[in-house]
Amino acid sequence: MADSAAAVRGLHEEVTHDAVIPAPAGGLRVLVVDARRMFAEALSRFLAEGQGVEWVGAAANVERAHAMCLAHRPHVVLMAASLPGNDGITGTRELRREFRDTRVLIVSELATRDLIGRALEAGASGVVLATNAPDDLLGLLKRAAAGEIVLPEAEVAAVVRRLDEGRSERRTSVHMLSRLTARETDVLEKLTAGCGTAEVARDLHVSPLTVRSHVKSILAKLGVHSKLEAVTYALRNGLVDTPQPD
Repeated sequence: MADSAAAVRGLHEEVTHDAVIPAPAGGLRVLVVDARRMFAEALSRFLAEGQGVEWVGAAANVERAHAMCLAHRPHVVLMAASLPGNDGITGTRELRREFRDTRVLIVSELATRDLIGRALEAGASGVVLATNAPDDLLGLLKRAAAGEIVLPEAEVAAVVRRLDEGRSERRTSVHMLSRLTARETDVLEKLTAGCGTAEVARDLHVSPLTVRSHVKSILAKLGVHSKLEAVTYALRNGLVDTPQPD
């Protein structure tokens, strides 16, 4: 059974290749959603100066963010966890429902395990701390745009362990998992163990292209949109054991 460190590596290293957003020549488009005007403006000014980043504006609420997403199609939205009249989690769910190619990162003063779990379930690409250094934030934005899950390192292992919760729909889920072929099940087990595409290909003696093809089929059969969701599904429904801490 893979340890939690392997699972962490898999979440951070792997990119869902069929969901990668190619950045245009103008740079990575970023929208800030935060009701704190001074914070939003300061962050926006920094992003506007960032190399390879195109700041498209700041929105004070989800309604305005929706309109700006329609107008500018940002690659990444930096969404405050707390917003007037709505919360960042609900806002994330609404934006991801309509703008599937836009990644959302929740920005919070504290990245609690409950917040991380709710953010990921809503479709966010992760949670970043408001205390992150600006230069670090640029790297996190690029990782999110590339399809990676971005979380505070100290919380990743705990989040992986929590994926084993909520088995109330096990009967239906077992049926969904039974639709996978033997080889697709092998691939999913490898992904859950924290393996990347190249490692899965080597272990199963197939090409990386074949692995990616299997992953696309797995996502379609399970009705999920990313490898993280597929891994979560497998862990929650007992396909494999949840990684445990060392």
